[in-house]
Amino acid sequence: MLLPIRPRLQEGELLSSWVTRLALGNRVYTHTLFSELLDFKGDAYYRDIDRLSSLELLELLTKATGFSTASLRKAQLHTYEGELFEAINPTGNTKWILPLGIYHRTKLRFGVVYCPKCLAEDQVKFFRKIWRLSFITICPKHKCLLRDSCSNCGANIDFQRLSIGYNHYELPPANIALCHNCFKPLWLNKTEQLPPNLKLISNEYISFVERFAHRTGVLPELHQPLELQLFNGVWALSGRMLSKRANEVRERIFEELGVDIRSSANSQTDSVGFNFLGIEQRRKVLTSLFYYFPEWPYRWLNLTKNTKFSLSAFSDVNDELPYWLSSTAYFNMNAKQYVVTDKEIVSAINYLSKRSPKVTKRAIASLLNINVSTLNHRLKKMTL
Repeated sequence: MLLPIRPRLQEGELLSSWVTRLALGNRVYTHTLFSELLDFKGDAYYRDIDRLSSLELLELLTKATGFSTASLRKAQLHTYEGELFEAINPTGNTKWILPLGIYHRTKLRFGVVYCPKCLAEDQVKFFRKIWRLSFITICPKHKCLLRDSCSNCGANIDFQRLSIGYNHYELPPANIALCHNCFKPLWLNKTEQLPPNLKLISNEYISFVERFAHRTGVLPELHQPLELQLFNGVWALSGRMLSKRANEVRERIFEELGVDIRSSANSQTDSVGFNFLGIEQRRKVLTSLFYYFPEWPYRWLNLTKNTKFSLSAFSDVNDELPYWLSSTAYFNMNAKQYVVTDKEIVSAINYLSKRSPKVTKRAIASLLNINVSTLNHRLKKMTL
């Protein structure tokens, strides 16, 4: 049976946003919508339904609203598979998706961001799908800084809690764009622009956000046919910039750009991941990184030149690096010295013996392009 109120899914809307509006429009709590009106037996309310792969839930929503399963599936984050990541991790964290930190019915993390200006302009207020992506920190439309909390009380954004009810006799509010904690309108929150010192160096990052929002090539300067390879490389670089090996690189970024990402680095960054950084930290890291993408790889190599940030900085990256990044690192950032073999040392001695009755260690070392001390160390271990 169709529900009496069936709000239209807005362009680019997040599934959880639409489901919450569906519940609020019918003046029921979300758990009532799932368990009683949809008769869904799963634990959707305790899960991140934007990542949840449940055909049963989508089919029940289709039956109750008349909207196609395909259109509802399009509102989930699965649509980014093959573009931002290979597949969503159903039990853990996924590249570029902000974690909600769900504990029972409570979301502990700042996993949804928003633009007050977008919400203010909306005739029908809703939350966008791109507001769940960790690399979106600036509004592609208004160029203002996105927020991840209520400016009135500091609470994170958890619009689904608007429809859980606090007392059995209360009806949920009808507007999804209220703070779930203080009930102040989020669209009235103050918006902020990039500070002057960041405006001049943020053009590349802002253009990237705009191109992604408009579904055009995000990094045309790298000339890569597959978006997935681009995002895999950006993910690897974002994490490496915060590693211990990049201390000198972060200092140079501060000296050259005035952007301080030194405090963003810590011993947990490699294991916790870029997604768990605060929105301001993510914005600074991305602004800095994208500044060095034009004329790739020359700006980047100048930044890392004569620092400890070499090929070994990528040694503990779990995923295979895309070619555009791995080739740059291998051919230009490889500080590892070649180690001559015992056979090469013997061959060098034989070669010099045929040309001179007296073969010196200096001559052998010079031919092999190694230090005399290194040669002495190797000769002690060899049986000639």
